[in-house]
Amino acid sequence: MKHELNIKYRIKYVWLGVILMIIGGIVLFASLDYYDIYFGVREVIIYVAGVSATMTLFYHAFSLEYQINTQNKNLDLQRAKYTYDILSQWTSPEMRECVNEVRNLLITPAREKELNDITKIQDFAEYLKKNQKDRSYLVQTLNYFETISTMIETKHIDLDIVKKTFKSLFVSYYLVLKNYIDFRQKEYPDSWMYYEKICKIWIEDNKTA
Repeated sequence: MKHELNIKYRIKYVWLGVILMIIGGIVLFASLDYYDIYFGVREVIIYVAGVSATMTLFYHAFSLEYQINTQNKNLDLQRAKYTYDILSQWTSPEMRECVNEVRNLLITPAREKELNDITKIQDFAEYLKKNQKDRSYLVQTLNYFETISTMIETKHIDLDIVKKTFKSLFVSYYLVLKNYIDFRQKEYPDSWMYYEKICKIWIEDNKTA
């Protein structure tokens, strides 16, 4: 709507420019006639041609700007749709089993105790080594969060949509798994680093809100 209003105002300015150039032409040739300065059809044609060329340049400039803005708007719509498609995977049948298994894992008293105590995080890692199915589900979940976070970093998806939809989910999982993420990053520094980065930003946002 705002863009349409801008276009309408600019079109008004174009017409105002045309009117001013016509008035300027009339004043110019009237002045020449008044002071008996000769001008002929050739000079009139040159003036009209100059006005026409100037207005054509203005028209093409506004047209190009409109096309660019329209293209950017279409790209924003495509990015928003792609973002919703990515986020909807969280509730897909393929992810449902994974999500349920990870939730059950994280609320198990023994695992919860290991995750909350940095001195016992090694025990949690050892548990995952012995229970590859649980490890697979947990890694799949963290990798999904990391994929979204990486796309935010590279601006391939809409940050505002992700924040409004997944902020609470991201932060809650991060706070539970922070010690395990830190543990993994000692061996593999890049592990879930963009997920960690976005969570830290959102946590700070909550503190200053």
